[in-house]
Amino acid sequence: MSAETGVAGLKPGMAIQDSLAFEANQGQLPAQVEYFARGNGYGLFLTGNEAVFSLAPKVTDEHDPAQPAVLRMSIVGGDPKATIAGLDKQQAVSHYYAGHDQAKWRSNVSRYGKVRYQDVYPGVDLEYYGKGGELEYDFILDPGRDPDRIEIRFDGVEGMRLDRAGNLVLKTANGDMVQHRPVVYQNIAGKRITIDGAYALRGDDRFGFKLGAYDRSQPLVIDPVLAYGSYLGGNRADFARGVALDPAGNIYVAGITYSLTFPFNRSSATQASASGDALICKLRPDGATVVYCAYLGGDGSDEVTAVATDGQGNAYLTGATNSSNFPVKNVTPPVKVGYDGFLTKLSPTGSMIVFSTLVTGSRVAA
Repeated sequence: MSAETGVAGLKPGMAIQDSLAFEANQGQLPAQVEYFARGNGYGLFLTGNEAVFSLAPKVTDEHDPAQPAVLRMSIVGGDPKATIAGLDKQQAVSHYYAGHDQAKWRSNVSRYGKVRYQDVYPGVDLEYYGKGGELEYDFILDPGRDPDRIEIRFDGVEGMRLDRAGNLVLKTANGDMVQHRPVVYQNIAGKRITIDGAYALRGDDRFGFKLGAYDRSQPLVIDPVLAYGSYLGGNRADFARGVALDPAGNIYVAGITYSLTFPFNRSSATQASASGDALICKLRPDGATVVYCAYLGGDGSDEVTAVATDGQGNAYLTGATNSSNFPVKNVTPPVKVGYDGFLTKLSPTGSMIVFSTLVTGSRVAA
């Protein structure tokens, strides 16, 4: 086996950055979640009638127990049964290994570049996507549809205001989330025509849009851009602890992620867990193309501290866990003794755990 550090500019302890992708819920999340995305300092959960943001606190130590702030964005008067579909399917996939029950493990979870809600209002679609590390969502209006009908409510904000540049500033328990002034445009005869647009506050927790003159016989796009991590300058999202190469030059980055917890309901929204899960991502030799990301964990905190590979591209992960149900395979789950070490072998595609064992304070589980 071989282990490498400092590969392609990657160093243990640095934040792991991946292009924004939306994962289909294939049983790895509560049933009400349709798609999920991880951004710079936030997790985004798309349900049938809400977009739920779990916003990481600004900290210098990723083991700090501070809780995420939770915001819920809903479309006032929108259709809660709007058709939801992933678009621009990606080659990269995700794998989830949670708990002892192998029947609940999920492999080859699809990832998409966009998610569209069709007809949130009649003739109005809503599309989420990532661009330049930030989250954007577009309202796409058919000709003749009234943009004044669009109204967005944010639950969980402590305040809402417009700054001098016309950006919408949402105050949260963990800092400000900013929506840049909306970009509004029409594509007519192959040309993009910019329309004057701004936010219109309609209460302490909701807003709409006010637009200049435009051609109502043509489709219209309203495009706000969310900026969270870039304004706070820090996050608890994903941290690398080890980096390795395989003989083909593929890069393996492993560590810990905090961006998986979904707040179940409004009453428990502020009680979302800050515990992390073990993470490994395999990238092509160019460092820009993700092959897979795999997540391992249980009911506590789980972290990869080192990674190595062999000549076949299998990945060997070692680290620490205090989960009582960390995923094990081909061994009998041992009696837990606080934090334990683990050793896990993943197949070259990451879609299968070959073996996974714990080393406890009293004996080795083998």
